[in-house]
Amino acid sequence: MPDKEVIKDADDFVSQLTGQPAKPLPPMPQKPVLNPVFNPKEAAASLDKDPSAVNQLLVAILAREARAAAKEESDEAAKLIRSKKRDENSKHTTLADMAKQARCKHLKGGRRGPKAGVKDYAVGIHTFIDQSTIIKCHLCGMKWRRDDTVEYLYRKGKKIRNHTRIGWEEASAMVAQSTNTQTSSEIPMDATPRVSRQEDETPVEQVEYEL
Repeated sequence: MPDKEVIKDADDFVSQLTGQPAKPLPPMPQKPVLNPVFNPKEAAASLDKDPSAVNQLLVAILAREARAAAKEESDEAAKLIRSKKRDENSKHTTLADMAKQARCKHLKGGRRGPKAGVKDYAVGIHTFIDQSTIIKCHLCGMKWRRDDTVEYLYRKGKKIRNHTRIGWEEASAMVAQSTNTQTSSEIPMDATPRVSRQEDETPVEQVEYEL
């Protein structure tokens, strides 16, 4: 028997069966390279093998924390500076207003005073919805309340030295010598008392508002 021919590869086997040269097969598609998934255990093992990597990681974390702390401290310092500046400006404004109110004569007619020697004070009395009243100077903005005396002003339960040396009685006397008319707050249309549907005789609470 003749010796069998040795089959070298798959192409040679196909050519022997068909008697025709084998067609080359298309190349196999390559699998896409996927990004490695982070594995905490592998990362920890790699850090254990390389102590320098651990140190670098700790240094990076500490540096980040230090930057965050420095930024927070800087922001807090800037906030305190702004708050202090606001307080100083407010204090200066208050002192300036008090000085203006202390100098004010509360008279119409400017610096030369009223014409024809008739005193006409630039003050007016206003009544709020709760029936509380104030007397206000339209020149300096000073406001007097019923408990105010020549010595002290009473604001929110505190007794303050009166810088105008004018109390409620003196302010009322100025109102009597003023051509300004008395004003009062009005109740808005949507704040009028309404009758409850359940109890016809029980009014709903009246809404108060400020000027």
